[in-house]
Amino acid sequence: MTLQKRNLLELIGRHKSRYHSCIITCYSFNFPFFENIVMPVLAAANVKNVSIILDGKMLEYELENSIGQENINHQRKTYSINPIYTKGVFHPKIMLLVGKQQGLLSIGSGNLTSSGLNTNDEIWGAFHLQDLKSIHVPIFAQTWQYLQGFFKSIYGFNNQKIEWLQQHALWLQELHKILEKSKDTFVKLANGTRIKVIANTKNQSINDQLIGELPTDQKLKCLTIISPYFDKSGTIISHWEKELSPKKIQCLVDETNGLLPADWNFEANPKVKFYDWQQCKAETEEILTRLHAKLFHFQYKTEEWLLFGSPNASHQ
Repeated sequence: MTLQKRNLLELIGRHKSRYHSCIITCYSFNFPFFENIVMPVLAAANVKNVSIILDGKMLEYELENSIGQENINHQRKTYSINPIYTKGVFHPKIMLLVGKQQGLLSIGSGNLTSSGLNTNDEIWGAFHLQDLKSIHVPIFAQTWQYLQGFFKSIYGFNNQKIEWLQQHALWLQELHKILEKSKDTFVKLANGTRIKVIANTKNQSINDQLIGELPTDQKLKCLTIISPYFDKSGTIISHWEKELSPKKIQCLVDETNGLLPADWNFEANPKVKFYDWQQCKAETEEILTRLHAKLFHFQYKTEEWLLFGSPNASHQ
């Protein structure tokens, strides 16, 4: 199977009446890239109400390094910046476009930078909503519920932009009713795949939710971990090895640009194998790219589970 890379921004299209607003979350952000590359794409689709929610410390870093760039003060008037400060970092990557009836949702691993949306090896899941009869509605409902938890940190005119978005996309107000009626948190797609959105919360981590969903009546044949960043001691690998007892674990890492489990004891863990991402790519792919995708593949005898999005192979 040959993978065909696509630019996430291509999914937005140029339809002038499909979407009017956009909420994007990210960890790192680059002003020139967003203003010169992303904003024109949104403008071509007539998306004028744009809100960025990002990590506060990374915003401070970007502002310190943006002094002297002439286009920033003028361009920034066309979108709002909303910093989030947490004990750890604000790390989700979500792009939600909203219109009077339709929606486009992308959840993945890329930041609002040239590398995140252009050159890195990233993974995204994208879902379109035509109306409230769409099979993807629960995915939008789960994501919207997650995003609402951050709206309390948005003030002033920026908050008015969020309120305007909801007033001109009344279907958003129906999403909580759909969640309340749903007995199964998984959404069954046309091909039989079941999917749900999970996130770290105060009461339950992504890891705990994942372990609670994985099958207990089958042995885990193989666990494949694709991640650019690991704990130095390989905490997650050790945890899943103990909790799930897979027959083998294979880790794809970026030896050039990533953070590796440098203190991992290879001799004591022979069933865990590490592979360099660059060595696993097709020989015809001459351009060296940076691995930033995060994917965890759990292979059982009769079923497979995937976790992908923004989590790295780390405790955080």
